[in-house]
Formats: sequence, structure tokens, C-alpha cells
Amino acid sequence: MRKIITLFLALSLTAGLVYALRWASLPSDDKNEKTPPLIRVWITEKEPGLNRWLRWQASAWEKKTGIRVYLRAASSLDAENGAPLPDLMISETGNEPVAMKGFALILRDESAARMTPLPTSALFFKPTPSPGPSPTPGSTPDVVSFAGALCPEALAGKMPEAVKSEAPLRDFLLGKSDAALLTADQAGEVTMGFRAFPVPDGKGFVSFFAAAQSAQGRMFLDFLLSDAGQLALREAGLYSPRLLLYRGEGAIREMIDSSRKSGGSE
Repeated sequence: MRKIITLFLALSLTAGLVYALRWASLPSDDKNEKTPPLIRVWITEKEPGLNRWLRWQASAWEKKTGIRVYLRAASSLDAENGAPLPDLMISETGNEPVAMKGFALILRDESAARMTPLPTSALFFKPTPSPGPSPTPGSTPDVVSFAGALCPEALAGKMPEAVKSEAPLRDFLLGKSDAALLTADQAGEVTMGFRAFPVPDGKGFVSFFAAAQSAQGRMFLDFLLSDAGQLALREAGLYSPRLLLYRGEGAIREMIDSSRKSGGSE
């Protein structure tokens, strides 16, 4: 009986060794079939709305295709340090804009009506201020009006006559300037009277671009650029480089959205 057990164990070990050797000899492509597909996306921007939108789209893509999307905050140093290139890169440079953040020129005017927030919000937005100042009819003030206007660093290069500020809304509320370039949500936090104007020549936008590095990256990029992907930008408070998203969504937001037609995707 002992000999039979010993023989059985020896045959089992031999069979296991044969299986292991066979697996080791398989082509790498056959092995990779066991690994779930994954798309690696690097994001060099710290914009909260952009990151929220990408997370939502990654989840929708995984549900649709079964392919996971790994989102990672990265910098140019990652590539220099030898990190494997991603399937898709999201940054402030590139040829394919996927999303935009928009700003309006806000001029202090104590004679204008002040905003009163609504008691409840819709979707993911803060309450649309109402009643309050609407965009001022007529043309945007000339470039002199932008001299001294507070602006975020991302717009400083586009508006050299403006003054860069780390916190334009805070400095505007503190009275450091009578003008500032603010988002629609920031304008909703302004408690004094003001007038709002579109920024001319599409200069009131910061664009985010994508660059596909692989076929899978291209597929996910096409998903981001689809109508459904672009419409989802509304929920993150961003703007689309090709679709108008904010019809009837509040005067300032709609004004900013319309101004992109004159070059907002630059």
C-alpha cells in the first residue's frame, strides 16, 4: 500500500511539473489573455471639475466595455524618470481639446442688483443666483477695463493687461480691484452689486487637451469626445469645445458658454 501511495504522489508531482513547464513555454500573448485589460490615463492638471468628469467617464466606460481605466495624477518628470507612457495623457497642451473652464469679466457696480441664492440646488451645481444682475447688454468693455482685473494664473498669459492672483475671488471681495475674471460659480459668491461681461476673442477659457498614445487610449478618447461624454461636462461645471451646454442654465453661465464660439477652444 505504501508503494502505491508513493507512486501516486510521484505521478502527481510529475504532472504538475509538466503543466508548469508548458505554461512557461506559452507565448506572452497567450499569458496576457489572463490579465484584465486596462487603460492608463495620466492627468497633469489639478482642476477638480476635470478630475470629477474623468472619474465619471472612466466608470461609464468600464460598465460599457469591461475595460478598466486607471487614472493617475502625473507630471512631465514621470516620463523623464522612465515611467511607462500612458495610453492617454490629459494636459494643457495638445491638439485635441476635450474640456474647458470658462470665465467672465466681473465689474463692481454698487448700483446693480445683488444676487440672492435660491434655497435649493439642481444636479451637481450650486444654486443658480436669482434674482441678480444679468450680463450687461451691448459690447464688452474695451481692453482698458481689463487693466488691473484680477485673474487666475492660467489666464495671465492670455490677458497680459490683467493682474495675476492666487485667489481672484477672495481678492475681489477684499476690494483689491474693482474687476476680476471669475467663473460662474465664483460670481455666485459675490455679495456686492456687479456687472458681468463675456471675455472677448475666446480668451476667457482654459482648455484641457488629450493625446492618445495607444489604440486603447484612442478608443477612450473617442468616448470622451462623444456627445454623451461632452454633455456630461455640465455636471462638472465645465464647458465643451464643440457643444453649447448651458441653455437656460443661468445668465452668466450661458453667456460664458456662448462666448466660446468666438475662439474659446484656443
